[in-house]
Amino acid sequence: MAFLDVFDKEIRDGLCRAAELVRRHRRVQLFSHYDADGVTSMAIVKIALEREGIETDYVNFTTLTDTQMDIVRDTPFECMVMTDLGTSYLGEIEALGRDCVVLDHHALPPDVPAMSRTVFVNPWSVGVNGSEHSCAATVAFLFAMAMDEDNFDLCQIAIAGMIGDYQHRTGFDQYNRIVVDEAVRRGHILKMDSICPIGRISDFFRMTIDPYCKGLTGNLEAISKALEGFSDTLEYGDTDLAGKIEDIVVGNLRGNGVSEEEISKVLRTRYYLRDYGVDAGRLSEVLDACGRNGKTSLALEVIGRKDLSPGIGVFESFRRGIVEQFMELEDGGVHELENIQYFVHHTPASGGIIGTSVLKFFGCDSKPVAAFIDMGDRITLSFRSNQRILDMGVELNRVLTAIQDRHGASCGGHPKASGGTLVPGTMEAFIEDLDAEVGRVKALHRPA
Repeated sequence: MAFLDVFDKEIRDGLCRAAELVRRHRRVQLFSHYDADGVTSMAIVKIALEREGIETDYVNFTTLTDTQMDIVRDTPFECMVMTDLGTSYLGEIEALGRDCVVLDHHALPPDVPAMSRTVFVNPWSVGVNGSEHSCAATVAFLFAMAMDEDNFDLCQIAIAGMIGDYQHRTGFDQYNRIVVDEAVRRGHILKMDSICPIGRISDFFRMTIDPYCKGLTGNLEAISKALEGFSDTLEYGDTDLAGKIEDIVVGNLRGNGVSEEEISKVLRTRYYLRDYGVDAGRLSEVLDACGRNGKTSLALEVIGRKDLSPGIGVFESFRRGIVEQFMELEDGGVHELENIQYFVHHTPASGGIIGTSVLKFFGCDSKPVAAFIDMGDRITLSFRSNQRILDMGVELNRVLTAIQDRHGASCGGHPKASGGTLVPGTMEAFIEDLDAEVGRVKALHRPA
Protein backbone atom coordinates (compact mmCIF):
# COMPACT_ATOMS: atom_id res chain seq x y z
CA MET A 1 0.00 0.00 0.00
CA ALA A 2 1.30 3.45 -0.91
CA PHE A 3 1.75 5.95 1.92
CA LEU A 4 -0.87 8.35 0.51
CA ASP A 5 -3.56 5.63 0.41
CA VAL A 6 -4.56 6.33 4.02
CA PHE A 7 -5.48 9.96 3.27
CA ASP A 8 -8.84 11.22 2.02
CA LYS A 9 -9.51 10.52 -1.65
CA GLU A 10 -10.21 14.17 -2.48
CA ILE A 11 -6.83 15.15 -1.05
CA ARG A 12 -5.04 12.29 -2.83
CA ASP A 13 -6.63 13.18 -6.14
CA GLY A 14 -5.70 16.83 -5.73
CA LEU A 15 -2.11 15.97 -4.91
CA CYS A 16 -1.83 13.71 -7.95
CA ARG A 17 -3.24 16.44 -10.21
CA ALA A 18 -0.78 18.90 -8.70
CA ALA A 19 2.14 16.55 -9.37
CA GLU A 20 0.99 16.00 -12.95
CA LEU A 21 0.63 19.74 -13.52
CA VAL A 22 4.12 20.75 -12.34
CA ARG A 23 5.74 17.92 -14.30
CA ARG A 24 4.67 19.70 -17.50
CA HIS A 25 7.13 22.48 -16.72
CA ARG A 26 10.89 22.74 -16.40
CA ARG A 27 10.79 25.95 -14.32
CA VAL A 28 8.43 26.69 -11.43
CA GLN A 29 8.00 29.85 -9.36
CA LEU A 30 7.42 29.29 -5.63
CA PHE A 31 5.57 31.73 -3.34
CA SER A 32 5.21 31.17 0.39
CA HIS A 33 4.79 32.75 3.79
CA TYR A 34 7.90 33.87 5.70
CA ASP A 35 7.48 31.96 8.96
CA ALA A 36 8.57 28.43 9.92
CA ASP A 37 5.56 26.78 8.27
CA GLY A 38 5.99 28.85 5.14
CA VAL A 39 9.72 28.26 4.86
CA THR A 40 9.50 24.51 5.51
CA SER A 41 6.57 23.97 3.15
CA MET A 42 8.36 25.88 0.40
CA ALA A 43 11.62 24.03 1.03
CA ILE A 44 9.88 20.65 0.80
CA VAL A 45 8.33 21.55 -2.56
CA LYS A 46 11.58 23.05 -3.80
CA ILE A 47 13.58 19.92 -2.96
CA ALA A 48 10.94 17.59 -4.41
CA LEU A 49 10.86 19.52 -7.69
CA GLU A 50 14.63 19.84 -7.99
CA ARG A 51 15.03 16.10 -7.42
CA GLU A 52 13.03 15.74 -10.65
CA GLY A 53 15.21 18.23 -12.51
CA ILE A 54 12.72 21.09 -12.31
CA GLU A 55 14.30 24.51 -11.73
CA THR A 56 12.75 26.78 -9.10
CA ASP A 57 12.81 30.35 -7.93
CA TYR A 58 11.13 31.61 -4.78
CA VAL A 59 9.64 34.65 -3.06
CA ASN A 60 8.47 34.80 0.57
CA PHE A 61 5.76 37.21 1.69
CA THR A 62 4.93 38.50 5.17
CA THR A 63 1.29 38.34 4.07
CA LEU A 64 -0.71 38.04 0.86
CA THR A 65 -2.61 41.18 -0.11
CA ASP A 66 -3.30 43.01 -3.37
CA THR A 67 0.23 44.42 -3.24
CA GLN A 68 1.82 40.97 -3.13
CA MET A 69 -0.60 39.73 -5.79
CA ASP A 70 0.87 42.35 -8.15
CA ILE A 71 4.24 40.62 -7.67
CA VAL A 72 2.62 37.26 -8.40
CA ARG A 73 1.06 38.63 -11.58
CA ASP A 74 4.44 39.93 -12.77
CA THR A 75 6.25 36.60 -12.50
CA PRO A 76 7.56 35.41 -15.90
CA PHE A 77 7.06 31.74 -15.00
CA GLU A 78 4.21 29.82 -16.60
CA CYS A 79 3.80 27.61 -13.53
CA MET A 80 3.76 28.51 -9.87
CA VAL A 81 3.25 26.77 -6.53
CA MET A 82 1.97 28.63 -3.47
CA THR A 83 2.40 27.20 0.01
CA ASP A 84 0.95 28.49 3.29
CA LEU A 85 -1.04 31.17 1.48
CA GLY A 86 -3.36 31.63 -1.49
CA THR A 87 -6.71 30.40 -0.16
CA SER A 88 -8.11 33.93 0.08
CA TYR A 89 -7.05 34.79 -3.49
CA LEU A 90 -8.13 31.73 -5.45
CA GLY A 91 -10.21 33.72 -7.93
CA GLU A 92 -7.35 36.08 -8.69
CA ILE A 93 -4.89 33.19 -9.00
CA GLU A 94 -7.14 31.35 -11.45
CA ALA A 95 -7.52 34.58 -13.46
CA LEU A 96 -3.76 34.62 -14.09
CA GLY A 97 -4.33 32.05 -16.82
CA ARG A 98 -1.28 30.03 -15.73
CA ASP A 99 -0.76 26.59 -14.23
CA CYS A 100 -0.92 27.08 -10.48
CA VAL A 101 -0.85 24.84 -7.41
CA VAL A 102 -2.04 26.15 -4.03
CA LEU A 103 -1.05 24.02 -1.01
CA ASP A 104 -2.56 25.74 2.00
CA HIS A 105 -4.21 25.14 5.37
CA HIS A 106 -5.99 28.43 6.05
CA ALA A 107 -9.76 28.57 6.52
CA LEU A 108 -11.81 28.23 3.35
CA PRO A 109 -13.72 31.23 1.95
CA PRO A 110 -17.54 31.00 1.89
CA ASP A 111 -17.42 30.12 -1.81
CA VAL A 112 -14.47 28.35 -3.44
CA PRO A 113 -14.47 29.38 -7.12
CA ALA A 114 -14.50 26.91 -10.00
CA MET A 115 -10.94 26.47 -11.27
CA SER A 116 -9.53 24.81 -14.38
CA ARG A 117 -5.84 25.77 -14.29
CA THR A 118 -5.41 25.99 -10.52
CA VAL A 119 -5.08 22.89 -8.34
CA PHE A 120 -6.11 23.68 -4.78
CA VAL A 121 -5.29 21.31 -1.92
CA ASN A 122 -6.43 22.26 1.57
CA PRO A 123 -7.28 19.88 4.46
CA TRP A 124 -10.32 21.99 5.42
CA SER A 125 -12.01 20.78 2.22
CA VAL A 126 -12.34 17.30 3.76
CA GLY A 127 -13.08 18.46 7.31
CA VAL A 128 -9.53 18.27 8.68
CA ASN A 129 -8.78 21.25 10.92
CA GLY A 130 -5.91 23.06 9.23
CA SER A 131 -5.30 25.20 12.32
CA GLU A 132 -4.47 22.18 14.47
CA HIS A 133 -4.03 18.94 12.53
CA SER A 134 -2.45 19.78 9.16
CA CYS A 135 -0.21 22.76 8.53
CA ALA A 136 1.14 23.85 5.14
CA ALA A 137 4.31 21.80 5.65
CA THR A 138 2.14 18.71 6.10
CA VAL A 139 0.32 19.39 2.83
CA ALA A 140 3.62 20.14 1.06
CA PHE A 141 5.06 16.86 2.33
CA LEU A 142 2.06 14.96 0.97
CA PHE A 143 2.61 16.72 -2.36
CA ALA A 144 6.26 15.59 -2.29
CA MET A 145 5.09 12.02 -1.68
CA ALA A 146 2.74 12.31 -4.66
CA MET A 147 5.79 13.29 -6.71
CA ASP A 148 7.87 10.34 -5.49
CA GLU A 149 7.59 7.91 -2.55
CA ASP A 150 11.36 8.25 -2.09
CA ASN A 151 10.78 11.76 -0.77
CA PHE A 152 9.78 10.42 2.65
CA ASP A 153 12.99 11.75 4.22
CA LEU A 154 11.45 15.24 3.85
CA CYS A 155 9.17 14.32 6.76
CA GLN A 156 11.82 15.75 9.07
CA ILE A 157 11.38 19.21 7.53
CA ALA A 158 7.60 18.80 7.71
CA ILE A 159 7.71 18.03 11.43
CA ALA A 160 9.71 21.22 12.02
CA GLY A 161 6.93 23.07 10.18
CA MET A 162 4.22 21.47 12.31
CA ILE A 163 6.02 22.55 15.47
CA GLY A 164 6.59 26.04 14.08
CA ASP A 165 2.82 26.31 13.58
CA TYR A 166 2.24 25.18 17.21
CA GLN A 167 0.34 22.10 16.08
CA HIS A 168 2.25 19.88 18.50
CA ARG A 169 1.00 21.52 21.70
CA THR A 170 -2.09 19.34 22.14
CA GLY A 171 -0.48 16.29 20.57
CA PHE A 172 -0.26 15.46 16.88
CA ASP A 173 -3.52 14.20 15.42
CA GLN A 174 -5.18 13.34 12.09
CA TYR A 175 -2.90 14.14 9.11
CA ASN A 176 0.00 15.29 11.29
CA ARG A 177 -0.16 12.15 13.40
CA ILE A 178 -0.10 9.88 10.35
CA VAL A 179 3.09 11.56 9.12
CA VAL A 180 4.80 11.62 12.52
CA ASP A 181 3.93 8.02 13.42
CA GLU A 182 5.26 6.76 10.10
CA ALA A 183 8.42 8.86 10.52
CA VAL A 184 9.01 7.21 13.89
CA ARG A 185 8.31 3.77 12.45
CA ARG A 186 10.81 4.31 9.65
CA GLY A 187 13.45 5.64 12.04
CA HIS A 188 13.64 9.21 10.76
CA ILE A 189 12.89 10.64 14.21
CA LEU A 190 13.34 9.61 17.84
CA LYS A 191 10.86 10.58 20.56
CA MET A 192 11.53 11.61 24.15
CA ASP A 193 9.18 13.12 26.74
CA SER A 194 10.81 16.36 27.85
CA ILE A 195 10.02 20.06 28.19
CA CYS A 196 13.65 20.87 27.42
CA PRO A 197 15.19 19.90 24.07
CA ILE A 198 18.27 17.72 23.90
CA GLY A 199 21.34 19.93 24.29
CA ARG A 200 22.41 22.70 26.68
CA ILE A 201 19.82 23.27 29.39
CA SER A 202 20.99 26.81 30.19
CA ASP A 203 20.45 27.76 26.52
CA PHE A 204 16.89 26.51 26.81
CA PHE A 205 16.14 28.71 29.83
CA ARG A 206 17.98 31.65 28.31
CA MET A 207 15.82 31.58 25.19
CA THR A 208 12.55 29.75 25.98
CA ILE A 209 9.30 31.56 25.18
CA ASP A 210 7.09 28.47 24.93
CA PRO A 211 6.92 28.12 27.84
CA TYR A 212 7.86 31.62 28.89
CA CYS A 213 8.95 31.44 32.54
CA LYS A 214 8.48 34.81 34.21
CA GLY A 215 11.50 35.73 36.28
CA LEU A 216 13.55 32.90 34.80
CA THR A 217 13.61 33.14 31.00
CA GLY A 218 16.54 35.35 30.04
CA ASN A 219 17.58 35.95 33.67
CA LEU A 220 21.11 34.54 33.83
CA GLU A 221 21.43 34.84 37.61
CA ALA A 222 18.11 33.06 38.20
CA ILE A 223 19.00 30.37 35.66
CA SER A 224 22.35 29.70 37.33
CA LYS A 225 20.65 29.37 40.72
CA ALA A 226 17.90 27.09 39.39
CA LEU A 227 20.41 24.74 37.72
CA GLU A 228 22.85 24.60 40.62
CA GLY A 229 24.02 21.01 41.04
CA PHE A 230 22.68 19.87 37.63
CA SER A 231 24.50 18.87 34.49
CA ASP A 232 24.06 21.55 31.82
CA THR A 233 23.61 18.99 29.03
CA LEU A 234 20.50 16.92 28.42
CA GLU A 235 21.24 13.83 26.36
CA TYR A 236 18.78 11.62 24.54
CA GLY A 237 17.30 9.06 26.92
CA ASP A 238 18.17 10.90 30.17
CA THR A 239 14.64 10.88 31.53
CA ASP A 240 15.80 11.52 35.10
CA LEU A 241 17.37 14.89 34.24
CA ALA A 242 14.44 15.71 31.95
CA GLY A 243 12.11 15.15 34.91
CA LYS A 244 14.11 17.52 37.12
CA ILE A 245 13.95 20.24 34.46
CA GLU A 246 10.22 19.66 34.20
CA ASP A 247 9.86 20.24 37.94
CA ILE A 248 11.65 23.59 37.66
CA VAL A 249 9.48 24.75 34.77
CA VAL A 250 6.16 23.59 36.22
CA GLY A 251 6.98 25.16 39.57
CA ASN A 252 7.71 28.48 37.88
CA LEU A 253 4.53 28.42 35.80
CA ARG A 254 2.32 27.55 38.77
CA GLY A 255 3.96 30.27 40.81
CA ASN A 256 3.11 32.77 38.08
CA GLY A 257 -0.56 31.79 37.89
CA VAL A 258 -0.48 29.90 34.60
CA SER A 259 -3.50 27.64 34.19
CA GLU A 260 -3.14 23.89 34.63
CA GLU A 261 -4.48 23.47 31.09
CA GLU A 262 -1.59 25.48 29.66
CA ILE A 263 0.91 23.73 31.92
CA SER A 264 -0.30 20.37 30.60
CA LYS A 265 0.48 21.54 27.06
CA VAL A 266 4.15 22.24 27.81
CA LEU A 267 4.59 18.68 29.09
CA ARG A 268 5.41 17.52 25.62
CA THR A 269 7.18 14.98 23.49
CA ARG A 270 10.42 16.07 21.83
CA TYR A 271 11.31 14.87 18.35
CA TYR A 272 14.96 14.30 17.52
CA LEU A 273 15.68 14.44 13.78
CA ARG A 274 17.99 11.68 12.59
CA ASP A 275 19.53 13.46 9.60
CA TYR A 276 19.90 16.84 11.30
CA GLY A 277 21.10 15.63 14.69
CA VAL A 278 18.94 18.19 16.51
CA ASP A 279 15.58 18.61 18.14
CA ALA A 280 12.84 19.42 15.61
CA GLY A 281 11.77 22.37 17.72
CA ARG A 282 15.22 23.93 17.53
CA LEU A 283 15.35 23.47 13.75
CA SER A 284 11.92 25.11 13.56
CA GLU A 285 13.06 28.07 15.66
CA VAL A 286 16.15 28.68 13.52
CA LEU A 287 14.19 28.47 10.26
CA ASP A 288 11.50 30.76 11.65
CA ALA A 289 14.05 33.38 12.71
CA CYS A 290 15.73 33.31 9.30
CA GLY A 291 12.43 33.60 7.46
CA ARG A 292 11.07 36.41 9.61
CA ASN A 293 14.29 38.38 9.18
CA GLY A 294 14.36 38.14 5.40
CA LYS A 295 17.10 35.49 5.40
CA THR A 296 15.27 32.71 3.58
CA SER A 297 18.47 31.80 1.73
CA LEU A 298 20.09 31.00 5.09
CA ALA A 299 17.09 28.88 6.07
CA LEU A 300 17.44 26.91 2.84
CA GLU A 301 21.16 26.52 3.49
CA VAL A 302 20.42 25.12 6.96
CA ILE A 303 18.01 22.62 5.40
CA GLY A 304 20.31 21.72 2.52
CA ARG A 305 23.40 21.23 4.68
CA LYS A 306 21.44 19.65 7.55
CA ASP A 307 23.39 21.96 9.82
CA LEU A 308 22.06 24.79 12.01
CA SER A 309 25.26 26.86 11.95
CA PRO A 310 24.39 29.09 8.95
CA GLY A 311 21.29 30.37 10.75
CA ILE A 312 22.18 30.14 14.42
CA GLY A 313 23.45 33.73 14.62
CA VAL A 314 20.19 35.08 13.18
CA PHE A 315 18.20 32.96 15.62
CA GLU A 316 20.21 34.06 18.66
CA SER A 317 19.85 37.76 17.78
CA PHE A 318 16.15 37.48 16.96
CA ARG A 319 15.29 35.47 20.04
CA ARG A 320 17.24 37.81 22.33
CA GLY A 321 15.11 40.68 21.05
CA ILE A 322 11.92 38.76 21.72
CA VAL A 323 12.99 37.75 25.23
CA GLU A 324 13.89 41.37 26.00
CA GLN A 325 10.46 42.42 24.74
CA PHE A 326 8.83 39.87 27.04
CA MET A 327 10.77 41.14 30.01
CA GLU A 328 9.54 44.67 29.24
CA LEU A 329 5.94 43.43 29.02
CA GLU A 330 6.26 41.91 32.49
CA ASP A 331 6.35 45.46 33.82
CA GLY A 332 2.80 46.42 32.81
CA GLY A 333 3.21 46.51 29.04
CA VAL A 334 0.06 44.47 28.34
CA HIS A 335 -3.11 46.62 28.37
CA GLU A 336 -6.36 44.88 29.30
CA LEU A 337 -9.70 46.17 27.98
CA GLU A 338 -13.19 44.76 28.54
CA ASN A 339 -12.96 42.14 25.79
CA ILE A 340 -9.37 42.11 24.49
CA GLN A 341 -5.85 42.71 25.67
CA TYR A 342 -3.18 44.37 23.56
CA PHE A 343 0.38 45.64 23.51
CA VAL A 344 2.59 47.72 21.26
CA HIS A 345 6.00 46.24 20.55
CA HIS A 346 9.17 47.14 18.64
CA THR A 347 10.52 43.79 17.43
CA PRO A 348 9.51 43.31 13.76
CA ALA A 349 8.04 39.98 12.67
CA SER A 350 7.47 38.82 16.25
CA GLY A 351 3.99 40.04 17.21
CA GLY A 352 2.30 36.68 16.72
CA ILE A 353 5.03 34.85 18.61
CA ILE A 354 4.88 37.22 21.58
CA GLY A 355 1.09 37.44 21.57
CA THR A 356 0.70 33.67 21.65
CA SER A 357 2.93 33.34 24.70
CA VAL A 358 1.38 36.34 26.47
CA LEU A 359 -1.99 34.63 26.18
CA LYS A 360 -0.62 31.39 27.62
CA PHE A 361 1.79 32.55 30.27
CA PHE A 362 0.80 36.04 31.49
CA GLY A 363 -2.23 34.94 33.51
CA CYS A 364 -5.18 36.09 31.36
CA ASP A 365 -6.23 33.45 28.86
CA SER A 366 -9.88 34.52 28.46
CA LYS A 367 -9.31 37.53 26.19
CA PRO A 368 -7.63 37.51 22.75
CA VAL A 369 -4.31 39.32 22.45
CA ALA A 370 -3.59 41.93 19.79
CA ALA A 371 0.01 42.96 19.06
CA PHE A 372 0.76 46.15 17.13
CA ILE A 373 3.99 47.52 15.68
CA ASP A 374 4.41 50.82 13.85
CA MET A 375 6.47 50.23 10.70
CA GLY A 376 6.27 53.86 9.58
CA ASP A 377 4.30 53.46 6.36
CA ARG A 378 1.94 50.94 7.98
CA ILE A 379 0.99 49.34 11.28
CA THR A 380 1.05 45.57 11.41
CA LEU A 381 -1.29 43.58 13.63
CA SER A 382 -1.06 40.05 14.99
CA PHE A 383 -4.15 38.71 16.78
CA ARG A 384 -4.13 35.49 18.83
CA SER A 385 -6.62 33.48 20.87
CA ASN A 386 -7.20 29.94 22.15
CA GLN A 387 -9.88 27.26 22.26
CA ARG A 388 -11.53 28.80 25.32
CA ILE A 389 -12.07 32.05 23.43
CA LEU A 390 -13.15 30.23 20.29
CA ASP A 391 -15.77 28.39 22.36
CA MET A 392 -17.22 31.82 23.20
CA GLY A 393 -17.98 32.20 19.49
CA VAL A 394 -15.06 34.53 18.75
CA GLU A 395 -13.38 33.67 15.45
CA LEU A 396 -10.56 36.15 14.99
CA ASN A 397 -10.55 36.12 11.19
CA ARG A 398 -14.28 36.93 11.13
CA VAL A 399 -13.92 39.63 13.78
CA LEU A 400 -11.19 41.38 11.81
CA THR A 401 -13.06 41.03 8.51
CA ALA A 402 -16.13 42.63 10.11
CA ILE A 403 -14.30 45.85 11.04
CA GLN A 404 -11.45 46.16 8.54
CA ASP A 405 -13.27 48.25 5.92
CA ARG A 406 -14.24 50.87 8.50
CA HIS A 407 -10.54 51.58 9.05
CA GLY A 408 -9.03 50.90 5.62
CA ALA A 409 -7.28 47.82 7.02
CA SER A 410 -6.48 44.54 5.26
CA CYS A 411 -6.86 41.45 7.47
CA GLY A 412 -7.21 37.66 7.34
CA GLY A 413 -6.07 34.36 8.82
CA HIS A 414 -7.40 31.60 11.08
CA PRO A 415 -10.12 31.55 13.77
CA LYS A 416 -7.41 31.51 16.47
CA ALA A 417 -4.51 33.23 14.67
CA SER A 418 -5.06 36.21 12.41
CA GLY A 419 -3.44 39.47 11.47
CA GLY A 420 -3.36 42.36 9.09
CA THR A 421 -2.12 45.76 8.06
CA LEU A 422 -3.49 49.08 9.34
CA VAL A 423 -3.21 52.60 7.97
CA PRO A 424 -0.99 54.87 10.12
CA GLY A 425 -3.00 56.97 12.54
CA THR A 426 -5.88 54.49 12.84
CA MET A 427 -4.60 52.22 15.62
CA GLU A 428 -6.46 53.79 18.57
CA ALA A 429 -9.81 53.79 16.77
CA PHE A 430 -9.15 50.25 15.51
CA ILE A 431 -8.42 48.97 19.02
CA GLU A 432 -11.64 50.53 20.33
CA ASP A 433 -13.65 49.01 17.50
CA LEU A 434 -11.93 45.64 17.89
CA ASP A 435 -12.77 45.50 21.59
CA ALA A 436 -16.42 46.38 20.84
CA GLU A 437 -16.72 43.81 18.02
CA VAL A 438 -15.34 40.99 20.19
CA GLY A 439 -17.84 41.98 22.88
CA ARG A 440 -20.68 42.02 20.35
CA VAL A 441 -19.80 38.52 19.09
CA LYS A 442 -19.52 37.16 22.63
CA ALA A 443 -22.93 38.57 23.51
CA LEU A 444 -24.51 36.88 20.49
CA HIS A 445 -23.18 33.50 21.62
CA ARG A 446 -23.77 33.92 25.34
CA PRO A 447 -26.35 31.42 26.68
CA ALA A 448 -29.72 33.03 27.38
